[in-house]
Amino acid sequence: MKKNLSLIIILSIFLAFLMAMTYFSQRVNRKNRTALNVYVPCGLTLPFKELGMAFEQAHSNIKVEGVFDNTVILTKLILNKDKRPDLFISPGEKEIGLLDKEGLLDKGSVKSFGRYELILIAPSSSKDINGLEDLLKDSVKIVTIANPDFNSVGDYAVMALKNLGYWDKLQKTKSIMFTNTPIEALTFIATGKADAGIHYNVCPFQTDSGKVSQGAIKVIAQLPSASYPVIYNYIGILKSAKNNKIAQSYIDFMFSAKGQEILAKYGLGGNNNPGAGAVLGAAKVKVTVQAYYPFNEEHLYIKDYLETLPQKFNGQVKVECVDFRNDEGYVLWRKTGLACGGILINGKNKFSINKDGQVKEVEFLKKIDLFWSKEELEAAIKQELNS
Repeated sequence: MKKNLSLIIILSIFLAFLMAMTYFSQRVNRKNRTALNVYVPCGLTLPFKELGMAFEQAHSNIKVEGVFDNTVILTKLILNKDKRPDLFISPGEKEIGLLDKEGLLDKGSVKSFGRYELILIAPSSSKDINGLEDLLKDSVKIVTIANPDFNSVGDYAVMALKNLGYWDKLQKTKSIMFTNTPIEALTFIATGKADAGIHYNVCPFQTDSGKVSQGAIKVIAQLPSASYPVIYNYIGILKSAKNNKIAQSYIDFMFSAKGQEILAKYGLGGNNNPGAGAVLGAAKVKVTVQAYYPFNEEHLYIKDYLETLPQKFNGQVKVECVDFRNDEGYVLWRKTGLACGGILINGKNKFSINKDGQVKEVEFLKKIDLFWSKEELEAAIKQELNS
C-alpha cells in the first residue's frame, strides 16, 4: 500500500513538473514571439481581430499587435508622429493615398479587398426623406458627411453628389456639416442633430456593430453606382516595416481560403473580393466607358459584354452602366445629351475608326451588333488608350 502511495506521489510530482515546464515554455515562447504591428480602422475591428487570432494560430511564433482607431488618427500618427507600423489598412483610397504621396508605402505590396456601396441614411424617426431628391426639401436643414479631405467615404460622397447634380444645390440651400470622422457623422444622424448623411453600406454596420446604434438610423437609398468609382479597402506594407516578410505572410493569409472565409462573414470577402488584380498603383484607368440603357432583358447582354472590358484591357478601362429607368439614372442620362440608349467613351459618342485600311465613322447608339460592333467599340477604346 505504501509502495503504491509513494508511486502515486512520485507520478503526481512528475506531472506537476511537466505542467510547470510546459507553462513556462509556452510563456517564454509567447514572450519571444515576433510582433507584427497592424494599423486597422476601428470600423473593421471585428473581422481583423478574428483574422489576427487565426493568423497567430497558424504562426505560433508571431504576435499580431493591432492598433484599432479611426483611420484619420492612424494616418496622422504616421504622418505627424513618425509612427511606423508594419501594415496599414485603409477604407478607400484617400487615407492610404496620403501615405503614398509622402513616399511611405511599398506600392508593390498593396492589395484591395472587400467592396462598399454608398448609401443615403437618415434618423429612424425621419418621415421626410424617401430618396435622394428629398435632400432638397425645405424640411431638410443639415446634411452631414465625413470631411472629404481626409476620409474616403466623404470624398466618394461629394463626388457622387456632384455627378448626380445635387452638390451645388445642397451647398446653396443646406448646412453641410463636415465631421472629422465617419463615426461622428453617424452619431449626428443617430441623435437627430443632422437630417441625412451618406455612408458605406457595410462599415461599421457589419464590421463593428457596436460603433453605432442601428436602430437609430435607417437606410433610405443606395446611390447609383455609376456616380462614383468602385470602392475597395486597401492593405499595404510600409517601406519602413521592421517585419516585411511577416507582413507579406499576413497579406497572403488574408487572401487564403481561411482568410477570405473570415472576411466574408463581415461582408468583406466572397464575391465582393476583387482579388489580386485590383491594386493601388497598378494600371491606371485611362478610359471610362459609360453605358446608358434601360437594362431590361432586351439590353442586359450589352451590360454583360461591357463588364468584360476592364479585365480585357488590364484594368486601364472602367465601365459604368446606368439604367435610366430609375430616377437617378434618368438624371444622369439626360445630362449626357443622348436622345436614346448609347455609350460614351471618355465622354465622346462619335469616333473615326480605321478598319481594314478605311476610315469609318461610328456612333455608339442603340443596339450592339446592329448599329455598331464589339470590334468597333474596342478599336475606339484602343484609340483613347494610345492618345
